[in-house]
Amino acid sequence: RHSNRDADRICRRPPAHYHPTTQAIWLMARVLKLKLGGARSLLILDDVHWMDSSSWKLLGVVMKEVKPLVVLLTLRPLPDELQSPEYKEVAKSAERVVKVLRLERRPSP
Repeated sequence: RHSNRDADRICRRPPAHYHPTTQAIWLMARVLKLKLGGARSLLILDDVHWMDSSSWKLLGVVMKEVKPLVVLLTLRPLPDELQSPEYKEVAKSAERVVKVLRLERRPSP
């Protein structure tokens, strides 16, 4: 059960100068952070090569703001021309924090 104090914390608005998309991302990350309440959590996302740049941006914010959190992503290799700046930022951030395991498909014998 949530108190009025919890509702005030959840409903606090992002800074007004943020772009509307950035405000939505900020709010979604905040709700997730408050919902998890600092519990150890695992976020599993499959086929993330289909995500758009806003989804990558949301994932980046969640990875920075929600602690403790383990993130497991599955994706196909993305050619350079399909890598958005947001994807590159998440990939760079992940490689600093954890080991990234890349599995390559081997041809059948």
